[in-house]
Amino acid sequence: MEYGAQWVLKVAMKFQANFNFVVIYMKAIVMKQNIFEPLNLVCKTVLMVMVLAGCGQGLPATVAVTGEVTYKGTPVEGANVVFGRGSRSVQLGEIAISKTDGNGHFEMISHFDGQASKPGLIPGEYRVTVSKYMPPPNMTMAQYEKLASAAKKAGETGEMVPIDKQPPPLVDMFPPHYAVSEKSNLKANVTSVGPNNFKFALD
Repeated sequence: MEYGAQWVLKVAMKFQANFNFVVIYMKAIVMKQNIFEPLNLVCKTVLMVMVLAGCGQGLPATVAVTGEVTYKGTPVEGANVVFGRGSRSVQLGEIAISKTDGNGHFEMISHFDGQASKPGLIPGEYRVTVSKYMPPPNMTMAQYEKLASAAKKAGETGEMVPIDKQPPPLVDMFPPHYAVSEKSNLKANVTSVGPNNFKFALD
């Protein structure tokens, strides 16, 4: 185990990992070591060190992007805000997503390769979509949730749910020129100097 610990520390130095974490984890190994699994424990430690070393490194520089969504003058809570550019590739960080709070405010977070995320956006021109799925106009959210809960319970027991007892499809609160990426007329120019605070007043 002593050799294994030295090897792990060498790997940590190579990947510039968090040495405090390594020391704590190695102590845990010593306290709980199993003579039949020393190699397995060392491998797990190396894997965790490499994960720590990779987190947040190598991602493009981003700038803070915030904003507000209102609809007919009223702040919208729970709206999905998406900034997309280029081919909208997740691998290239061309997609950023956020959700508005009770005051309609949002802070964008970029996603890279489906595994890493980073606050803000890469500077550039973006097409923006705002969407919020709601029950049909003739139904309240409470009524919808009641139907959805009953249908879920019935499904767990294998019971068939009559069509008139099934929750209807949700509908978007906003028209396509706000909610559909190919049709949205909402745009944002994110600059490296900012300020990048965008207010979308929908009507």
